Amino acid sequence: MKVKKISVTGVILSLVLLGFAPSSFAFEPGTTGANFLKIPVGARASAMGGAYTALCQGAAALYWNPAGLAACEEKEFFATYNSWFQDISQGYFGFVLPQERKAFGFAVNYVDFGQIERTTWENPTGTGEKFSAPDIHLSLGYGWKTSPSLRVGVGVGLLKDTIAEDEKSTFVSNFGMQNKINKNLSWGIVLQNLGGKVGDDPLPLMMRVGFMWVRSALTTAVELEVPNDNDARIKAGFEWQLVPQLALRAGYQGDQDEGSGITLGLGLATQKFTMDYAYVPFGDLGNTNRVSFAIRW
Repeated sequence: MKVKKISVTGVILSLVLLGFAPSSFAFEPGTTGANFLKIPVGARASAMGGAYTALCQGAAALYWNPAGLAACEEKEFFATYNSWFQDISQGYFGFVLPQERKAFGFAVNYVDFGQIERTTWENPTGTGEKFSAPDIHLSLGYGWKTSPSLRVGVGVGLLKDTIAEDEKSTFVSNFGMQNKINKNLSWGIVLQNLGGKVGDDPLPLMMRVGFMWVRSALTTAVELEVPNDNDARIKAGFEWQLVPQLALRAGYQGDQDEGSGITLGLGLATQKFTMDYAYVPFGDLGNTNRVSFAIRW
């Protein structure tokens, strides 16, 4: 019993120390590469303001916190589409294969920035030619239960960043945990985007620490997000389960550059199927819509 306490404490301390590492090598905004990794995945998470580290489970956990893979008790296929602003679109799909006390996952996250006008020094307003700039991230994950109340997970993957004829690749990893304090309160922590560089640019390293409180039909989530290229910010989300088949959601993303930071959404569910929708406005940049589907068997 003593050994278990030491190992759990060691994991927690290691995560906290690593999590505060970004402050020792902070970069200015706009100086990191592969910033599509910052675009949230999934309609449920987006509707709750991105406060999802302690709450996530299933295939979306490969993005948010790989420890959530271990919460799966059935096979799951998950897919989501994000109609972002300025002709930018995002897609993500993943699969989870659970086993006793552990689960394996696979996911693909891609972003299409549409057709971009090519400019030169001689033609700064455009040459009439266009080019594409797609990004893709392939990831594998493993989550396991170290005890009935503690889940730990790791994700590793390959990222490919393309701008016209210029292609760069690097590896990416995530590491996180989720801990259930009691039947109502849980917390989680994750380090995202550990890895190499995209050319000369570092990855957008992110630490998230979140808490989730469940009381009757209401779930409340609060989270601190600490990036290596910007200020820390608070996120909050709420989910009200009106009936087993319908949930209403709202959230707030603090210190958002554009828009009010308020997010809205809803979820429809049966025993084996869920469909979620999120509406996230960005002020003058426009409004974004996300739709997600999950099938379990």
